[in-house]
Amino acid sequence: AKMRLGYEDKSLALECASAIENGGACALTVHARTKVEGYEPPAHWEWVRKIRDAVSIPVTANGDVFSLQDYLDIKTVSGCDSVMLGRGAVIRPDLARQIKQYENGKTVKDTDFAEVSSWIVQFFDLCLAKEANNKYPVARLKQWLGMMKKEFEQAQVLFDRIRAIKEADEVKQILLSFEQEMHS
Repeated sequence: AKMRLGYEDKSLALECASAIENGGACALTVHARTKVEGYEPPAHWEWVRKIRDAVSIPVTANGDVFSLQDYLDIKTVSGCDSVMLGRGAVIRPDLARQIKQYENGKTVKDTDFAEVSSWIVQFFDLCLAKEANNKYPVARLKQWLGMMKKEFEQAQVLFDRIRAIKEADEVKQILLSFEQEMHS
C-alpha cells in the first residue's frame, strides 16, 4: 500500500499506517507529506521513521529524492532500507542508475545530455506509437523538458525550440536534429 502522512495534518498518520498493516498489507510506501502540502518542500522524512517504527511490515520512504545525496539522506533520516523515486527520476533520468552504481560500490557517473537526448527521442516515439492523438505526445514531451530544465540547461534549449510547435512530425524533426547536435 501507499499512503501520505494525512490529508491536512499528520495527526492520524501512525493510526492509518497501523490500519493498513492490520488490513493485510505486506509492505507500505509512505509519501512524506500531507495531501494539502502536495509536493512542496520539505518532505517530512522523520515522520516516515515514526511510521517505520510503529509497524512491523517493510516501509519504503518517498518524497524529495532528486539526487544521490537526497537518497542517502532519506535513508538515514527515515531508517528505511528502500526508497521510491518519483519526480526526481523524471528530472534526473539517470538517478536510479546513480543509486545502483553507489549501492554496488561502483564509481557514480553523471549522464550527459547527449545520452538523455537519445532517451527523449525514444520516449517521444513510444508516446507516438501509443497515442493516436498527436497532441498528447507533444504536450508530454514539453512537460518532461520543463521539469528537466532545472537540472540540464540543454533541456531549456530544446524546450525553447519546440515551445510553440504543436505538430508531432515537426517536433520529431527538431528532436532528431537536436540529438545529432548532441552527438557531434
